[in-house]
Amino acid sequence: MKGMGFVRDGLNVLSFWAGLATGRGLSRPISANVLLTNRCDSRCVTCDIWRVDDFSRELTPGEWRGVAEQIRTLGVERVAIAGGEPLSHPHLIEILRGFKTEGLTLQMTTNGMVIGRKRRDEILATGLDRLTLSVDSHSPALYAEIRGIDALPAVLRNLHSLLAITGRRFQVETNS
Repeated sequence: MKGMGFVRDGLNVLSFWAGLATGRGLSRPISANVLLTNRCDSRCVTCDIWRVDDFSRELTPGEWRGVAEQIRTLGVERVAIAGGEPLSHPHLIEILRGFKTEGLTLQMTTNGMVIGRKRRDEILATGLDRLTLSVDSHSPALYAEIRGIDALPAVLRNLHSLLAITGRRFQVETNS
């Protein structure tokens, strides 16, 4: 049942402790974190992934679909997509659809710089369940110092655009 994930998670925790007590593994993974790409349009001081310039070894959409199938087969129900910057992946929409086709609950973390109306609508059409925007500071100067680029106005504009439609289709949150 939708909205009962906390019950399943609680039962998984109980089975984990029961597994420890009996010496038998009764638990299973409940989520998977997927780093989709090293591509990134930020220049963060806390990360150097943006320095990578060889993307020839990135998985194809078909390979990602296989990963999604394996994740589902393990009994995992939730997948968190991140990067780099997942919005910069040229096959993002196809990859998200592949994960959703497997029936997975899907969350994606983005820096939020390039999620204008067209891109937002494409992402919503995939069935994405939750979108997290990284907002490192409310101060434009500090944001630019952390991110290495002056993008806070665009991020906040995109965040407000997303918040205007939430509740009906998917969840939006921020982290910092």
